[in-house]
Amino acid sequence: LKGRKLISLTVSGAPAQWVEKSGAMEAHNRIFAVHVAAICGMEVLDRLHFGGIAPGISKNAAEQAMGQVAAMLARHFAPVKIAAANPSAVLP
Repeated sequence: LKGRKLISLTVSGAPAQWVEKSGAMEAHNRIFAVHVAAICGMEVLDRLHFGGIAPGISKNAAEQAMGQVAAMLARHFAPVKIAAANPSAVLP
């Protein structure tokens, strides 16, 4: 994987503020994004975390999250369009 690029995208059911304040996000970044990337020879391009992801999440919240993912990908790669009706479908 030497020379490859890594984008860390994480989700949790816990609120994002708690994940940050508790140190869980820092620990994850240090162990996964930094350590694993380093031993594999990868470059960490970016990190994005979504907290409060749980059953019953509103369509609006899911679409906002997908918009953030699309914006992050556009910063590093070609712009992408994510279908609103199916957030898991990425269109060219």
